[in-house]
Amino acid sequence: MYIDIVVLGLLMGLLMGGRIKNLGRLPLRGTGWFILLGVIEASMQFTQTPERQFLYKSLIMFAGALMMLLLWANRHIPGVKLSLIGLFLNFLVMAANGGRMPVSQWAAVISGQSDYLPELLSDISARHVIIGSATKLVLLADIIPLPPPYPFPRVLSIGDVILFAGIIRIIIKGMLERKSAATAD
Repeated sequence: MYIDIVVLGLLMGLLMGGRIKNLGRLPLRGTGWFILLGVIEASMQFTQTPERQFLYKSLIMFAGALMMLLLWANRHIPGVKLSLIGLFLNFLVMAANGGRMPVSQWAAVISGQSDYLPELLSDISARHVIIGSATKLVLLADIIPLPPPYPFPRVLSIGDVILFAGIIRIIIKGMLERKSAATAD
């Protein structure tokens, strides 16, 4: 999901005269925890079944909380605070809706995700739930369609947009940094 955002950030950084090798100079804190987060994220792929929904929801909420702590620890890096806000908004809407991200049926159709609707409508998805009358914080849900011809059509939340803007800022600022990473956001 983030590959296109990272590639966009890298391309923008290169166009602005940045260097990819400069990203290695970012003063990241808690790198070991990022590895654990990657393991948790990978294991979640095996828990996205109806009978394992509780485990999936528990893992995704734990991973979200851990990621927010890691972002907080790295808030000295430009763009991280913006990413933290986006992640928090996504975490908030998911927590308010039982650990699943609500998705607009209309936006799913517009973005070419109609194949996914039967799973959403039958309420068997461990990751998403269709927006309904009981949905809380609808404005923070996945309601922004990103349709074809975009090569990776999907539905975004406002939290995703803010998170992605932060990721792009981190990459660009990191690539442009010549001596050491800046400490102001």
